[in-house]
Amino acid sequence: MTRQIIKDSSRRCFRAAATWLAACSVFWFGPQGCAAENSLRTVGTVEIASSVPDPANADYDNCLTFLRVRVAEADETAFDGRYILVVTWGFKERETSPTAAIKEGDTLLIVVQPYDEVAGDYDEFMRVDDTDDYASPVYWLLEWTAVKATPPTGLPTPKLADGKIPPVLRERSPVAPAFTPDEIAARARRIDLELRAQQALVTQYGGWDSWLAAAEQSYAALLKLETTPRRLNHRSSDAGEVATIESRDFVFDENQVRVLVRSPDIISQPGAINGVLETIILLDRQLKAAGIHLIVVPVPERLEVYADSVLGERPAAPLAPGRNKLMVALLSSGVECVDLLPLFVREKDGTEQPLLYYREDPHWNDYGKRLAAQTLAQRLNDYAFARDPRFHAGFTIVEAEREPNSIYEKEPSTSDEGSSPELVPALRVAPVGGHGLYGEAGKAPVLVMGDSFCGGPAASSFAAQLGAVLQLEVRNSSEQGGAFRIPAKLARKGKAHLAEVRVLVWVFHGRSLAFYRNWEPLAIPWLPAQ
Repeated sequence: MTRQIIKDSSRRCFRAAATWLAACSVFWFGPQGCAAENSLRTVGTVEIASSVPDPANADYDNCLTFLRVRVAEADETAFDGRYILVVTWGFKERETSPTAAIKEGDTLLIVVQPYDEVAGDYDEFMRVDDTDDYASPVYWLLEWTAVKATPPTGLPTPKLADGKIPPVLRERSPVAPAFTPDEIAARARRIDLELRAQQALVTQYGGWDSWLAAAEQSYAALLKLETTPRRLNHRSSDAGEVATIESRDFVFDENQVRVLVRSPDIISQPGAINGVLETIILLDRQLKAAGIHLIVVPVPERLEVYADSVLGERPAAPLAPGRNKLMVALLSSGVECVDLLPLFVREKDGTEQPLLYYREDPHWNDYGKRLAAQTLAQRLNDYAFARDPRFHAGFTIVEAEREPNSIYEKEPSTSDEGSSPELVPALRVAPVGGHGLYGEAGKAPVLVMGDSFCGGPAASSFAAQLGAVLQLEVRNSSEQGGAFRIPAKLARKGKAHLAEVRVLVWVFHGRSLAFYRNWEPLAIPWLPAQ
């Protein structure tokens, strides 16, 4: 096949291709007949098609899927290798996408654009990725056609319309400058203070074995509590009723209780902690070599903070010692962590303090995010960028009208016919002197990555609350249910995602540790070796 660059002179080739395509089965998904400025057009064969879950049984409404495509013909200056990764819809609003029918071995004519140009619109959705490929360039699928015949000679080969190399492959300057001695010393002090606090807790509860034994007594009491079938607000309307445990302030899904009960495996099973520990330490070492500090923030389970409202008394010891054991191991290895549980419990015990989590949804609410942001901001103020006028931005907190408690801002379902949904006060971040609410920052010294605890509307995200406290731009890059997916996501994003970033904050729900088998170390190819 003759290699040609897409130019005006190649219109004849396009007309020939169009005649051939008319005989093919055509499916369009995304913008129809309107390619992006940096779109690429190529023919390729699908070598790996990620397995899309059944939307009827999923705990989420939207899902993206990854395809690994071998390019049949490409210009060497446009692609680094013979493969590209293509991101598209698996299902949307619980409706299966036509692209979910794509299978391994299919040959497609596709139109794609660099994923980093559209990532802000799709990054918060759940995704399935079976490719294990973190080096190939990533693109968003605009159009696709199943090829049922040999394409005609002269089909234009893929390349940017302007003849330039795709942005995901360009060489870039170093990610960030080196830290000052004062910034390095301040981080060392923070790590030392947190490690001492964690070691004091272990001593207070008589060592890990005694702490675990005390927690297991609370688990036994929780599992004996009477359950009631109920349709929870945070679930899809067709998810059906689940067994729940109700307290004065909250409704707990029984499955959430059982996940918490399973979390001590990270203490009791030899080697269970290793995958989580190695994953985080490897990312910390690579980021540090690139001039970026990592701060790990495991968010406590709602039941840990409000255990006394369910059990009728404060438990003898915190319910998730596995998270503390992980933090001790990380801190001992020089990785900075933030333990929010003591702070949340103290706030909860205060007089007439607002709840920090939703009543039915397991996520923290705007007040919980705000409290965590204030704590983290104290650490970030040790950095020079906190005083750099380039990043200053004026934000204010707006007390919004009461609204549905779901973080996804949908009308929550209820267990009783005709009853009104639960409403809660909300905090929204708005720019001072501007219009509207907090939006996504372009370049910022702080990047927040994590699971659904980072997500939700941009104006009430954890990144927005942190930006309001710091009065700085803070970027957000979250993914539903994907604490362990963050290194892979970062690998796919490329160096541009870390431009100007000095501190990466990794936020994830503490219960992610119960699924420790999902954590696998990943060396990000474009970051320096540890």
